[in-house]
Amino acid sequence: MDTSTLQESIAYCGLVCGLCDHIRDCTCRGPIKLGDKCDKEHCPHRKCCREHDYDGCWECSLFPCNMGRFADENRGQMLGFLQYIKEFGKEKFIDRLLLNQKKEIAYGMGGAYRLKNLDEINHLLRDED
Repeated sequence: MDTSTLQESIAYCGLVCGLCDHIRDCTCRGPIKLGDKCDKEHCPHRKCCREHDYDGCWECSLFPCNMGRFADENRGQMLGFLQYIKEFGKEKFIDRLLLNQKKEIAYGMGGAYRLKNLDEINHLLRDED
């Protein structure tokens, strides 16, 4: 998948549908369809961004709020991703994830970002080793 397609697959919450190891065939931004592996029909981040015409939570003045998965104790991944997008943009975010993959820092359900706190995510995205 090329970088522009990956940029388009960034969900409102900052996760990247195009890199997910079990949701490659659907995207947060696409229509709701039977068999979607994510629950986008009930996702508060998707609903809020669509209501306010935001490209993603990174555009909201209330970010980070306590809605949806931001209230979850495992929110570090999403908050880190969104902060990075807000600061550097979607293109540099995807470039960084792809660079990290080349360094064997995997994305996905079993990847290096899952269940990390914000400091750990920032280290993975901003470390220049």
